[in-house]
Amino acid sequence: MEQIIFRPKLYKFDTLKAFTDEFKVGGSDLILTNKYIYDPYSDNNKCGAQVIYQEEFGGGEPTDTMVDAIIAEASKKHFERVIAIGGSTLQRCFPYPTETRWIPSTTTRTALQSGTSS
Repeated sequence: MEQIIFRPKLYKFDTLKAFTDEFKVGGSDLILTNKYIYDPYSDNNKCGAQVIYQEEFGGGEPTDTMVDAIIAEASKKHFERVIAIGGSTLQRCFPYPTETRWIPSTTTRTALQSGTSS
């Protein structure tokens, strides 16, 4: 018996701005990322999203303590969507799937969206 099905959609963007414009990223969104990944592309976060940087809670693969601290910080914020920008380390910090993620790369920049909203 099927209870839930996720059907990912692939999108490709040349810039973070194109991604944030397409998905209307703004103040009701929470971005979980790393400074070294996000800052060079963010144009000083002109989209207005709330941002949590992983390195403010420790380095390397996330420990239970690090994940708990990130979740505690996120719980102080009001947000409608979580957007993880970076690798899978960041996505492990939340106990539910992220709705969208943008992955910068030297060859391609891809956004993955799960679920049915667009």
